Amino acid sequence: MTSATAVAEKPCTLLLHYDNAVSMKENDLQAKFESKNDSDKAEGLKAIILMMVNGESFPKLLMYIIKFCLHSDDHAVKKLLLLYWEIVEKKNKDGQLLHEMILVCNAMKNNLNHPNEYIRGSTLRFLSKMKEPEILESLIPSITANLEHRHSYVRKNAVVTIFTIHQAHPELIPDAPELVEQLLQSEPNPLVKRNAFLMLFHCEQARALNYLNSVMPTLPTLGESFQLVVLELIRKVCRSNAAAKSVYLRCILGLVASTSHAVSFEAANTLVALSSTPTAVRAAVTAYCHLLQNESDNNIRLVILEKLSTLRARNEKVLQDMLMDILRVLDTPNLDIRKKTLQLALDLVSARNVDQVVQTMKKELAKTQQQDHGSTDKTNDPYRKVLMDSLHQVAVKFPEVVSSVVLILLNYLGDDNPINALDVMTFVKEIIDSYPHLCESIVTKVLENFDEIRAPEVYRAALWVLGEFCSEGGVLELALTTIKNAIGAVPFVIEEKTEEEKKTASTTTTTPATTEKKPAVLADGTYASQGSVTTTSSTDDKSASSTTKPANSLRSLLIGGDYFLCTAVATTLTKLCLRYCSISGFGSAAANEENARILLIIVSMVRLGGNKSAAKPMDPDSWQRLMLCIRVLLKPENGLEIITGDKSKAAYSSILAQKKAAAKKSEKKEEVAVKRQVDELIQIRLLKGTTAADDDVIDEDEDLLKSFGSKSKIDSKLNRVFQLTGFGDPVYAEAQLSVNDYDIMLDILVVNQTTTVLQNLCVELYCSGDLKVVERPQSFNSAGLSATRLNATIKVTSTEAGVIFGNIAYDSASGANKTFVCLNNIHMDIMDYIQPANCTDFQFRSMWAEFEWENKVAVNTDIPEVNEYLEHIVAITNMACLTSDPSVAGSAAFLSANLYSRSLFGEDALLNLSVEKQKNGKVIGYIRIRAKTQGIALSLGDKITAKQRTNKPQ
Repeated sequence: MTSATAVAEKPCTLLLHYDNAVSMKENDLQAKFESKNDSDKAEGLKAIILMMVNGESFPKLLMYIIKFCLHSDDHAVKKLLLLYWEIVEKKNKDGQLLHEMILVCNAMKNNLNHPNEYIRGSTLRFLSKMKEPEILESLIPSITANLEHRHSYVRKNAVVTIFTIHQAHPELIPDAPELVEQLLQSEPNPLVKRNAFLMLFHCEQARALNYLNSVMPTLPTLGESFQLVVLELIRKVCRSNAAAKSVYLRCILGLVASTSHAVSFEAANTLVALSSTPTAVRAAVTAYCHLLQNESDNNIRLVILEKLSTLRARNEKVLQDMLMDILRVLDTPNLDIRKKTLQLALDLVSARNVDQVVQTMKKELAKTQQQDHGSTDKTNDPYRKVLMDSLHQVAVKFPEVVSSVVLILLNYLGDDNPINALDVMTFVKEIIDSYPHLCESIVTKVLENFDEIRAPEVYRAALWVLGEFCSEGGVLELALTTIKNAIGAVPFVIEEKTEEEKKTASTTTTTPATTEKKPAVLADGTYASQGSVTTTSSTDDKSASSTTKPANSLRSLLIGGDYFLCTAVATTLTKLCLRYCSISGFGSAAANEENARILLIIVSMVRLGGNKSAAKPMDPDSWQRLMLCIRVLLKPENGLEIITGDKSKAAYSSILAQKKAAAKKSEKKEEVAVKRQVDELIQIRLLKGTTAADDDVIDEDEDLLKSFGSKSKIDSKLNRVFQLTGFGDPVYAEAQLSVNDYDIMLDILVVNQTTTVLQNLCVELYCSGDLKVVERPQSFNSAGLSATRLNATIKVTSTEAGVIFGNIAYDSASGANKTFVCLNNIHMDIMDYIQPANCTDFQFRSMWAEFEWENKVAVNTDIPEVNEYLEHIVAITNMACLTSDPSVAGSAAFLSANLYSRSLFGEDALLNLSVEKQKNGKVIGYIRIRAKTQGIALSLGDKITAKQRTNKPQ
């Protein structure tokens, strides 16, 4: 079988929205054109233009339009006629110009000599899109004559028209560069001058350089558009001739200080590309900093910050000197810009400027607190968290600022956002373990802010710090006093009164206030119930039950049923009491008194969990933990090993060591990725030819190729080819699918397997889910045994599972009926939109409790090991494992891990894997997927169900 591939689609210079409501029949259009009313003619022209742009053809109406519309004096009709001539077919099947076009040429010549400058300019702009030399040849004298027209609008379009004609057909206007150069010497209008210079730049570069050298002193006073073209010319010249850099460097330095932001930005880019001297780089960075402070467009600011990040690799010292100027952009309210700026600052911070950077971050942290003071809208919480994380990283990198940073951050233990406060305590635990000499000052600061803590997670972390690092006498007593004051008087529960006591205390009323019970999610993904009960009294009772505390103080959390926090308090008090007894002496009066107080507190917690009025009964684990603390305190001299073993400190130190090792390993991987290959071509600047690539020079063509994703390999493209019809169908079709962020491109191959011509063959595509066809293939006539390539574009708006389906339709031989060939469905792969991401355990648990949609998948696999099964699930879901490597390493029979990913549309996907290896060697368990939307949860579940069986490549 022989087949001829169809010619590529013709270039489109006119794109209009088409609405089926404006469709008209050929007779109706003919009546519109024959009307004597110009508005009817304009309406008919609009209708035929819209239909022709979208694939319909009306060859019979060409002569009617020439006869009835061509000589109209109405400006709207003339403008619509220009659009019609732009899209109408001007040649016959043999490639010869239609005879009717001679009449059109005469009309164009009259328009070029028309007294109205608008008609002249519009006609010239239309002729700039014409590619037929037969039409243009007779109009050349009239086009060149418009270079001397009095109005700049006409001259501007005349230059563009001459430019396009000379590029496509240089033989029509051989003296075009000379004519444009003469115009350039005497032209006062900046737009006309820019177009003329742009033509010389592309057509005859020597003339453009001569003119540039003549106007070099006055270049800063010329228009913005002209200066941008000059910068483009300089980049092109210096790419081919390196010696020209020194000639134009002074010119670029002058443009860097331009008042125009566009010119200043392009000049800075050109300066960095042409010169790597510290003076040139400093001038470019100064321009970037000026734009960061004065530019209102946030997208441009992000681009500039990305440019500065790129410069850091080769000019780090210059950027370090300008770091404080870069940090001024933190005044912007945009969070993305602030994150990008702080990340750049962390990369540039050094021993010379670390103090200034820390002071700036402290001021920004204070600003967020002042702005949120008295406001219910906590919009600065994310920014405050970024600042805290940045201060954390700076302190880890430069130990000399640790003391000042940690004391500042400890003031935010009572932050309204528990994530921020928990991050502060995590940082404090890391610092106090790494820098023991700061232990006393940090513990004292924690005790000062202990009453401001509001979140139970922060309380637990603070209690662990106090229990492990309070060893001196003064700090130890202060810690015991602070915790006891936060707990308040005991017992926690009011005992029932007799009838006589109730009558005498009739003035006192107590009302229970119930709160909503909500399951808590632990770090391994399992559930734990929680609740709270508070009491309000109408009189000032001195008993423990009427002690007033904030709604989320330590006492209220304990009474509310947070027994996990009860165990943390009991453990900390036990450790502190044992240390106090060891210092005071076991059996001394002071030691026995303190021991009795701590026992009373822990026993009150046990009674609280067993009381009927409590929000919920105490769980067995918490009860056993509390009883263990009681047993230890009953014989404190036997519990000395608890405070001398330091097993908790050692465990935490090992965790920190593992994190540091993982961080170093990731840094090494990044460094290796940047290094050159051993067999890579070495480029020597002085010996480099004009065709060699230069990373320093801006190449717009290369950037354009990168933006279209030209890096994709042939084998990856072949893996995405879908067969749409069968080999036995009259029309065979297959599609190559490529995903580019939010767009899906379909390259469709249609083969006519019959020997007859198929009329009006059209590939009709439809979508389900959050997919939308934005560019449909046009209908065409397919010759026998021929092949045609079509393109279609589909827009994606979410990660919902979508299906692309449709059919191929073409007219029968008689033209009375249509024949349809159904297409196979294309199911979109959710993995194209999911990317691995990271989050903290607290964020994971918060999202797990918040998300409504859950998909539970039973484990059904032939993989014998739980670790291998986890790696397989990570590979097929494209998710990141949040559980640390040591936790999932080894040959344990049980494994629980959390996975997390985020889609291109900002949708979060959570996965909890809980599996167990049975005695017969089979792995069983469940996978739970949670997401905010139903589609992503179901799609991930279907993906796991289909591919979880084995890890062998399919």
